[in-house]
Amino acid sequence: GDLGGGSMPVLSAPVLDEADERDEEDDDEEPAAGEEAPEEALPWEAPVVPGWIIRKRIHVPPAEPYWANDDFTPLMPDPGEDAETVMPYPSFHRCVDEFYVQLEEHKAQEQKAQHAQSVYAKVERIRVDQGRRVEQLEAEQVASERMAEVIEANVELVERALAMLNTMVASQFDWGELWREVKRQQRLGHPIAQHIHAMELAKNEVTLLLSRQPDDDEVEAEADEPMQVVPLDLGLSARANV
Repeated sequence: GDLGGGSMPVLSAPVLDEADERDEEDDDEEPAAGEEAPEEALPWEAPVVPGWIIRKRIHVPPAEPYWANDDFTPLMPDPGEDAETVMPYPSFHRCVDEFYVQLEEHKAQEQKAQHAQSVYAKVERIRVDQGRRVEQLEAEQVASERMAEVIEANVELVERALAMLNTMVASQFDWGELWREVKRQQRLGHPIAQHIHAMELAKNEVTLLLSRQPDDDEVEAEADEPMQVVPLDLGLSARANV
């Protein structure tokens, strides 16, 4: 019935043209089963941050020198005098990956270098010790040869000194008294006592001061040659002490 006493206006549906109908149909379409809805493009892309690995050169003789990673950074470092200390990478993520991948390799290299250095140091110590022993043996040989030359040059004096001391020992001289007698003879200018330097009775040993007798053509050259201390065994002859 008529509620207001008047007639209601009749609203007509909007008329769509063909283009609007197609757009509306497209908007209403849903993706087919198994298909993903298309992603909307981001308004901007995040910039790629580069990275750098800082290296140090390690040389532990006798091993060959090698580069070892020391640090990484997204900020370009100053390479200093050696440009090889800095390795650039296109992205910081790749830089970090490479740093830790190479870290284990460098640890193995370092352990190998330390082992080689330990072996090298041990060999070097042995070499130095052997060289020192050779030098010591050579010095002892030179000293022995020199003492032999001195004894040979003073055979008669050595024989007389040994005979004098052995006679005093055989005469039951007290060792202290024997040494006092030697000192007394030295003060008196005894030619043999003058060459007696010391006595080690516990070792049955006497030490004489001797010099090589120079040849006639070497008198001036060796006139000032210092006396040499020569230990002798009282139980042996002069030549047996050579």
